[in-house]
Amino acid sequence: MPVKNEIIRILEQNRDKAVSGQQLAEALGVSRAAVWKAVKALEGEGYAIQATQNKGYRLRPESDAISEEGIRAFLPEDWRGYPVQALGQVDSTNLYARRFCTGDGPAAALVAADCQTKGRGRLGKAFYSPAGTGVYMSLLLRVDQPLQDFLLVTLAAAVAVTRTLGRYADVKPAIKWVNDVYVGEKKVCGILTEAVSDFESGMLEAAIVGVGINVRPARFPEELEDVAGPVPGLRVSRNRLIAEIAREIYALSRDLKAPALLAAYRADSMVLGRQVAFRLDGRERTGRAVDIGPDGSLLVETDNGPVTLKAGEISVRPLSGGDCR
Repeated sequence: MPVKNEIIRILEQNRDKAVSGQQLAEALGVSRAAVWKAVKALEGEGYAIQATQNKGYRLRPESDAISEEGIRAFLPEDWRGYPVQALGQVDSTNLYARRFCTGDGPAAALVAADCQTKGRGRLGKAFYSPAGTGVYMSLLLRVDQPLQDFLLVTLAAAVAVTRTLGRYADVKPAIKWVNDVYVGEKKVCGILTEAVSDFESGMLEAAIVGVGINVRPARFPEELEDVAGPVPGLRVSRNRLIAEIAREIYALSRDLKAPALLAAYRADSMVLGRQVAFRLDGRERTGRAVDIGPDGSLLVETDNGPVTLKAGEISVRPLSGGDCR
């Protein structure tokens, strides 16, 4: 691995302190001149690195470039053999991740990008993905589960996102069934999970989990200004956020039927106990969301009896004040 890549990995792991040129040189088995040359190359690539005499090098707080080395710095050892790709720009991280979906492909693969030109949400909607302000990532997972359990993969991803954001922000994120994460009345994250399945066997061969998070303020299109927003007070680099979300999704997906997963999803839900609106059989209906089923479905009590939703979109009726969609 090139010296500059190793330096980024070390600096990412030590954001709270400076690492001396001598320490870097000894750790990498190179000269201090080679360290200096690599740091200059990194600065030329857009990394903001602070060099302080008698202290060493450290990444400036504003330095938040996405890189493979920066992501791998926070992944566990058992990820060493899995592909990790960091891209400046891509049409869609989900589409890119599909190239790893061959019969003899890896058990997992992670793709992240600074921006997407054709980011996608559920039901064919576009996902706004500007450069420098968000996290756009896709995780390919080999999931040996019946196809009817596919919805549970999205539940695992939503729990992973709320759990990770909760560690690094002074807010409590909440999940709007089934794939959006909110802080207050603002959507901060969207999740798009796509299946690769064998319809003859009825088994899910793999899942591609796309996650888009608004990390910093951005100029949203007019139709999104009142809906979307960044995670308030988020204190973590994008590389670390990507790695920790991937770790959480990977761990939770190992046992999609675990009672702890449904319990965590229910605890983080923003819809349970509230009035929701949805379309069923071509008409608008309303009811009270009462539970999440063992397959990830939403159980709603209506005036005409119970309804089980396994797909579609819902609107959450306000507890007071404005609506949250």
